Amino acid sequence: MKTWLSRMDMEVRLKRNRIRIKEKEYDGVQERAANQERVGQTVAPELIAQLDAIRSEIAQFQVDISAVEVRQQESRAVFMLDRDRMVSLWEAINNQAWQDSPTNQP
Repeated sequence: MKTWLSRMDMEVRLKRNRIRIKEKEYDGVQERAANQERVGQTVAPELIAQLDAIRSEIAQFQVDISAVEVRQQESRAVFMLDRDRMVSLWEAINNQAWQDSPTNQP
């Protein structure tokens, strides 16, 4: 369970890093657009399109992160149900109470 959840944590960290990269990219494009406005030029449509695309990518990464977090919660619940069932079966077969070792805590 810990390994599986750790993989999902890594996925979330990667997506958050990508968001930070895109935010820096957005800031750079926004600065270019602001510079055009400062000198009295109309902001190039390509820059506006680029800003929209970057915002869209950031939004998608945020949706992806939310989906991974939901999968983590669901996975944790399934793992715990499986563990509880395994403990019940072990106790029924061995006629004694299950004892968690300190290293195998969920």
